[in-house]
Amino acid sequence: MITADVSNNQDTQQSFAYLTQVKDENQIVISLSWLTGSLSPRQSFSPAQSWTSTEPGMYTIEVFVWKGIDNPEALSAPLSMTVKVIDPPT
Repeated sequence: MITADVSNNQDTQQSFAYLTQVKDENQIVISLSWLTGSLSPRQSFSPAQSWTSTEPGMYTIEVFVWKGIDNPEALSAPLSMTVKVIDPPT
């Protein structure tokens, strides 16, 4: 599961799109998923997106929080991490 904490630190309702992107060693996007929602003032949420590698290798996972799926204005800085898959499940 790819998860991150999302918080609305404002005094107003905030709609958002939470996107996860996985790239392979060649920086080719192999997985892209998203969910949309809305947070009340001072509300927090820990969305999770599922991803399972089918091949060993190095992968870059990126998380974005935008105003909307059709409005890529960032609500926060993107998060990024690299993971090494040695023996994926069969």
